Amino acid sequence: MSAAVAQGRSTSLRTPRLCAFVKQRCGKKTTAPRPMINRKHTKRRQRQKCGTNMSLIAPTNHWGCWAALSLAAAAGMWSETKPLGRQFTGQIVTILIALALSNVGIIPFDAPVYGFVNKYLLPLAVPLLLFQGNLTRVFKETGRLLTMFSLGSVGTVLGTLVALYLIPLHSLGSDGWKIAAALAARHIGGAINYVSTTAALDTSGGAVASGLAADNILCAFYFAFLFYLARNLRPDSEGKGQSQGRLVEQASASFNEDYEDPFNFLQCATAIAASSVFCACGTCLAAFFGIPGYSIPLITLLVTFFATAFPRWLEPLSPSGEGVAGIIINIFLASVGASGSIVGMLQNAPFLFLFCFVQVGVHLMLCFLLGRLFGFDRRDILLASNANVGGPTTAVAMAVSKGWRRSFVPAMLVGTFGYAVATFLCVALGFNVLRFM
Repeated sequence: MSAAVAQGRSTSLRTPRLCAFVKQRCGKKTTAPRPMINRKHTKRRQRQKCGTNMSLIAPTNHWGCWAALSLAAAAGMWSETKPLGRQFTGQIVTILIALALSNVGIIPFDAPVYGFVNKYLLPLAVPLLLFQGNLTRVFKETGRLLTMFSLGSVGTVLGTLVALYLIPLHSLGSDGWKIAAALAARHIGGAINYVSTTAALDTSGGAVASGLAADNILCAFYFAFLFYLARNLRPDSEGKGQSQGRLVEQASASFNEDYEDPFNFLQCATAIAASSVFCACGTCLAAFFGIPGYSIPLITLLVTFFATAFPRWLEPLSPSGEGVAGIIINIFLASVGASGSIVGMLQNAPFLFLFCFVQVGVHLMLCFLLGRLFGFDRRDILLASNANVGGPTTAVAMAVSKGWRRSFVPAMLVGTFGYAVATFLCVALGFNVLRFM
């Protein structure tokens, strides 16, 4: 055995000398064989990672990126004037257009313009949608519908817990619980709460696009189902025999009866200025308390407080503010779509659709159980659920189409209340509960 050990040592001593002799004689350096690389997949991964100069419009071409985002947003809003576009909704059309532009190499996956939209434009849209968030008026004029809306919000929270337990969303990685919290915010408030929650939780753009796409598809079926459940409910006596256009005019007049002009340039400029002040104050407070990621919830808190304390100052800005906010949200969704991957979206969307289906299904079941338990009629249950899942716009649209004239203002106000509370509630739900599931 000792001979073998000695032989092994002598061999190991001769090996470096042999290598040096071979290198000296051949004059070549010996290198390890290069591994085989799938160059096609490597280039795609590099392009997705750094946004890359391989796109037709470079990331540093700021005006080119702005033009692409603006065109995608405008095309999405235009699509809602057509029957097919209304079926898909303008938001999903905007996302799909930007998604296609980035995946075929026209615009980059990442660019400074996208960061600007997320950091500055998105917070600006939050106050613009909450100028009518007068909580005193909400509590005074909504009656029992606010209670039913609150029960529906409880149903959404429980539905989120059940859905995440049954469908853990592991395919999204660390974004799974964040998207679950954002979808809960979407089904208590609206689209602005979805994007605000994803921004507060620092969610990746691909996950945001996949979640919104799945949710929009589900909502199209859900609203149709709500109208089916309301097929036998009668209109109010003052709404009978009136045309749809006349009912829309009455709905607009009943909510904006104090304002002569629903949109003018002075109000638009004032709304943007006031929103900028709220954003500046909310951002400073977040930095002061050491929670920069909570700037949007703090902005929401500030504007809700001032809308309640000084309604005569802020409510007249609401019609113009909502128009500007709609444009901003569509531009933000275009930036979300541009940073996503079609392959990833197709892989994640089915699971997210199933998640939304369970979430909203539990919500509706609890709405009927709790609604019947507390003595609510079917009309209030359906309107509250519509305001939860779709927001004030779809709730008012349902009230108008069914001729429920007495519900025009309450439906709008409870939906606005959802805007005010959903982001706070669901960010807290995500951090304290969902991330541990």
